Amino acid sequence: MLRQGIFALALCRRRPPGARSVHSDRKIMQKIVTNHSTNCPGLVDVLKKFVGQNYDSVIRCNPARISRARGSSENFDLRVNSQIGDTGSFKCIARSGTIVQDVYIMAKVTSPTSKIQSVEDLENQINLCLPRRAKKTKLRKARERSNAQCTVSSDEEKLLEFF
Repeated sequence: MLRQGIFALALCRRRPPGARSVHSDRKIMQKIVTNHSTNCPGLVDVLKKFVGQNYDSVIRCNPARISRARGSSENFDLRVNSQIGDTGSFKCIARSGTIVQDVYIMAKVTSPTSKIQSVEDLENQINLCLPRRAKKTKLRKARERSNAQCTVSSDEEKLLEFF
């Protein structure tokens, strides 16, 4: 009787197959460098999710220098700044409030099975790992930018017609 109760309890705690991570937290954290005692709030959680989803493509994630910015961002944001050479190193910038931190990501871009081949692929993979609030903010800002570009181009057309 006791054995059946323990087995039933173990079955209740089991996660559904889609929710379970293939790699353990220990393996994921081996690819994230944690030399610093301070990181941008929310950065480690996003990097854990990113490395868990792209375990075979990512070699290492290295959060680097942290500083303060004059401007403030509403939500946590992780953006790809540039690609460093052709070796698969990328420089990203994490922002949360007035805190800014550089993050260097090394990926296997030459591997045919890698999900990360370019800056755009890395941006897409990072966007999948951001919190829902940050995704909504990014989408809203992109829409505002596209609307602003449309109004600028129509204003330019009006000026050209005038002259």
